[in-house]
Amino acid sequence: MARVRLADVARAAGVSKSTASRALNDAAVTMRPETRAAVRSAADRLGYRPHAGARALTRGDTGALGLSIPDLTNPVWARIVRAAVDRARARDFAVLLIEDRDPAETHDLVLELVGTGRIDALVMASAVPGHPLVQALPELRFPHVFLNRAVEGSGRNVVARDARASELALEHLAALGHVAVALVGGPAGLSTVRERSAGFTRTAARLGIDPAPIVPAPFTEVGGAEAARAILALDPRPTAICVNLLGQAIGVLSALGEAGVDVPGEMSIVCYDDLPLAAYLRPALTRVNMPLAELGALGVDAAIDQRLGQDSCDIELEHDPVLIVGASTAPPAVPAPHTRST
Repeated sequence: MARVRLADVARAAGVSKSTASRALNDAAVTMRPETRAAVRSAADRLGYRPHAGARALTRGDTGALGLSIPDLTNPVWARIVRAAVDRARARDFAVLLIEDRDPAETHDLVLELVGTGRIDALVMASAVPGHPLVQALPELRFPHVFLNRAVEGSGRNVVARDARASELALEHLAALGHVAVALVGGPAGLSTVRERSAGFTRTAARLGIDPAPIVPAPFTEVGGAEAARAILALDPRPTAICVNLLGQAIGVLSALGEAGVDVPGEMSIVCYDDLPLAAYLRPALTRVNMPLAELGALGVDAAIDQRLGQDSCDIELEHDPVLIVGASTAPPAVPAPHTRST
């Protein structure tokens, strides 16, 4: 099949070739909205894909985005990355993946990529307080967004409704009769951890639940196991545990098993993470499905749109997380004698 050319799009939209090019490649150019819409509609209908070399000449870009993530071994990021790559491909961009294990090295690498014109925008999913790149990016005036890791005041954050995950988990546990619940948190300073912890505290107060201390823990199996042992040592012991990440939940299950604590007979578990593995654990986990694919796609859209001249803005996903009830939650074995007044 012959390749659809820009001239074909222009003809179908009833405009000149130069107008079609500006409508597709430069959001900063002023033109009638109906003209731009007609050109883009014709391009979609015909299946037009711009030639990469021609686009680089006319728009001055490389067609590549940088995407920094904190940990390649964490399956949460695999889902975000896949969605980001798919959306970038659909918009005729490639993704250069950066594992941000050393903030100083990542800072130097990104500055080199920007300075040599090898990327057109950056999606930074590894922002933490004090990261040198977070401080350097505004000075560069380079298109960038902060994905799943909000930077206060940046006006470039693309985030999910993390507090809602805690609300869903506690509402489910409260409906089962739990009035004492612990939370396995995450590393200090992460906006996702902060939002989920705040949602946990607010919702516990609203529902009359006595929240056990929030136990910070690394996003690992070892971190989850150590947090579970700390929770088991509490007196009185809570009857349910909320957990931030699946890896942590696996460690929690292991520690509870070693201590002879039955799940869900003596302790219910809810995980704020939904991977296929969660349904095949025994017991299958009750978990909160976060819209990670939507998150990755929106992050790419925001970065490309900035590159094309649109103003940056904070974006919160429209869709709420979804609770999936498994076999790891049940009513507490011994009903609590009272609940704290609200």
